[in-house]
Amino acid sequence: MLTLAAQGAISVCLLLFGLIALRIATGAAAHQPVYRHGWALTGAAFLVQAVNKSFHDAFAIAAYLGGPTSGTWAHYLEWNAALNHSRTFLLTAFCLLLAYSFTRARPGDAPVPARAWLPIFVLAMVLGAIAGIQEDVFTPLRHYTSVAIWDVMELLAMLLVLFLGMSSGRMERGLWACLGVNAFILALSVLWFAALSRVGVGSEWAPRPYQIQLTKAALYAAMIVIAFRQLRRVTRGERLKGLIEVTRSPMMPSLHG
Repeated sequence: MLTLAAQGAISVCLLLFGLIALRIATGAAAHQPVYRHGWALTGAAFLVQAVNKSFHDAFAIAAYLGGPTSGTWAHYLEWNAALNHSRTFLLTAFCLLLAYSFTRARPGDAPVPARAWLPIFVLAMVLGAIAGIQEDVFTPLRHYTSVAIWDVMELLAMLLVLFLGMSSGRMERGLWACLGVNAFILALSVLWFAALSRVGVGSEWAPRPYQIQLTKAALYAAMIVIAFRQLRRVTRGERLKGLIEVTRSPMMPSLHG
């Protein structure tokens, strides 16, 4: 039950983070379209992820209450991999779209509305669900190994975004920090699920599911704190700042005559 509660807390964190990200995008200065687009696209992706995960959590709770002999339990195991991988493909598509916006954005360009990317998000989730359906019967070794492998794909896409955001100067620093925390979550997830796939094998160590979920919930809460600080700056009328900004100090008078 502790695992289910932690999973629910993660869904709430994803929802709050998505809403805050969209609020930052709408409140940011109009002359900063690239930063606004980054936050808007992030908010849209994380809101879709939150809805997907909330449905998955409700499904898990229903299966838990029904018990291992119930039809709900059997259906949950049948669709568990599809739902898990659909979110992985969703966030991978988000990262690729955000990376593309960094490479194609030009000064003065009007950003594409984030809602225009929703069909791509849906398509990515469908592809992820298809990948999950291919797993057939649930076993820890098969599913957790698959989760770790697909998380590597998502992690690489997230690292690409962080690199391009830094090198192009088109990512707002608060967004970079939030996605940096998310990349750290993914890196831990790869290690944890690789270990979890070996549960019951000899004397090999494997983390407990509730430990994974509680740690992830705490890190997602950290993302909310970072985003909320940026929202406060926006509501005070402060401009968003890029990850790397060079500030010129006033020239000092020469000491030589």
